[in-house]
Amino acid sequence: MENRNSTGKPLERTGSVARKVWLNYYNNYLYEHNAITETEKRKMQRLIEKRDSGMER
Repeated sequence: MENRNSTGKPLERTGSVARKVWLNYYNNYLYEHNAITETEKRKMQRLIEKRDSGMER
């Protein structure tokens, strides 16, 4: 039996969502503070989406 959070979702998926939110936030922060270019920001967005979609079951 897999562990579930209070909403009944598997904990693994909840962690995946939290990870995606954090990575997107940090990516936007870096862009807004001119630490990365728009090209780098878009590349990271694609990588974040690709990573997240590979974790779905």
